[in-house]
Amino acid sequence: MKRIIALLNLSLLFYYPLYSQDENSYIDELSNISPEAIKIVDEYSATSFDQDTGAVIIFRESKVVVRDNKIDTITYHIIGKILDERARDDYSQIPIAFNSYYEDMKLDFARSINEDKTFINILEDAIQFKTPPEYMGSNTYTDTKILAFSIPALTINKYFEYQISITTKKPVVENHWFNTFYFNHRLRKLSDPYFIRIDPVKTSRFIVNVKRGNNFRFEISKAELEETKVVNEEFESYTWVMNNLKPIVFEAYMPYLFENLPSITVSSIENWNEFAEWAYSTLGTRVKVTNDILSKAVELTSDSKSKIESIKKIYDYVRSEIDYIQADLDRGGLTPHYSDEILRTKYGDCKDQVILMLSMLEAVGIDGYPALLSSYSFRNHQNYLP
Repeated sequence: MKRIIALLNLSLLFYYPLYSQDENSYIDELSNISPEAIKIVDEYSATSFDQDTGAVIIFRESKVVVRDNKIDTITYHIIGKILDERARDDYSQIPIAFNSYYEDMKLDFARSINEDKTFINILEDAIQFKTPPEYMGSNTYTDTKILAFSIPALTINKYFEYQISITTKKPVVENHWFNTFYFNHRLRKLSDPYFIRIDPVKTSRFIVNVKRGNNFRFEISKAELEETKVVNEEFESYTWVMNNLKPIVFEAYMPYLFENLPSITVSSIENWNEFAEWAYSTLGTRVKVTNDILSKAVELTSDSKSKIESIKKIYDYVRSEIDYIQADLDRGGLTPHYSDEILRTKYGDCKDQVILMLSMLEAVGIDGYPALLSSYSFRNHQNYLP
């Protein structure tokens, strides 16, 4: 029988970093600043590397801890310095996107630091979880959120420091884990354009602590790096470091940002076939030929003279009668609705419309198969690592 490939977009899996919130999080009153911040305040001095930039990120670290084939925790630790008024305004609010279905997030601390190492901690009333502005006013119901916070008393020539901890609630792919770290520091805003600054970074470090026996692969993009490996009785620790990353100035018609930043992706998924099997198992359970779907499919194709004509009629029906609404609240954004739900509600996003089309094709005896693709035409696909 003729095989029809329906196209499915799961690009959100890669586009949004998978962060989330812990509704019971709180900010501890710390008795002193971190050892890294103490060392930086004692030793940092401006160089030609910092000239003509409004801020510098002096230390940037992401640490991933993997246990039992899943990411247990991720911590992000940032220390920077404000050098001009524009940067002070830009850094007055720091927003971070995350997906609250898969993980919990808390802000461990955020503060401004003076040259004498006195500091002011953030207050809880300057921390809020928000809906991403790009979704406001659109037909989108999503678990993607923004953690926004404002560092207190942030003025020119002051240091700032914050740390975020993330714990896994539910893995995206069962018994697997993956993470991408960009060595540059990207500051986004809550208004368009959403990414506005990429300031210089003195030291950027990515650490993966993997419980022994949890194998993984990694791929480095736009950089040549060697890892440092340390092994103890419980963990294997891998570290990659880049120093003196230059700032990037945003320009009109510049190449797609994320393709040109040095990064490293780590993944326990062996190959694309393994990932495709997971995706198909997730989608396949949602294809159902109910009486209503059978009735509608037969109604649409009863006078068709060929399979191609039947396929076109089903496609035209889904395209014109099913409104594009992304209704993924409390579901993570990757699992489609069941086909009978889509037919009944008359709405669904790309993966939902694929499921309905596959179900209607099956109802009239035509085989259809989903295919994974990225809707971002400017993205390069990694052949080596899913």
